[in-house]
Amino acid sequence: MATSDLDALWLSTTSYGCATFASSRPASPGGIVGIGKHGTRALTTPIRIVIGILLIAHGLVHLLYLADVSEFSLDDSRLVPDSASRPVALVLMTAIVVAFALLGLAVWGVPGLTGAWSVIAIIASVLSLTLLIAFWNWALIFGVLIDLAVIAIALIRPDWTDRIGG
Repeated sequence: MATSDLDALWLSTTSYGCATFASSRPASPGGIVGIGKHGTRALTTPIRIVIGILLIAHGLVHLLYLADVSEFSLDDSRLVPDSASRPVALVLMTAIVVAFALLGLAVWGVPGLTGAWSVIAIIASVLSLTLLIAFWNWALIFGVLIDLAVIAIALIRPDWTDRIGG
């Protein structure tokens, strides 16, 4: 394979040792090179703050199941028995709020959390999807779409996510 062909393929290794390939990386005359986590500029602080706040807010929205809001009702679940619906929902809501708070902190660059942001994102979103599906209402479809988008970003890990947390 010629150097120009190698330049078209970018091999980067994530912090979990998973190799990813992309063909849209800039070519360079020196072979397979690119800018990794340590050579890229961090997301600007205002953007990180906004993303972190939105993620924490998404987690907190699940607390509406405790309020008297018709879209967020624990009364009608086809998956959870009536006697267990409130305890199950409380455990899930607590886990969701904590997980999305940790995800927001990871985006803000808190040491120890930043490197694990994708795992935290998947866990938080799967917990959220579990609660939304267990107590389903079509008005909650936007929340499902948010969770699926967070999971997709965590799995695909676009270039800009290398700069999460600074």
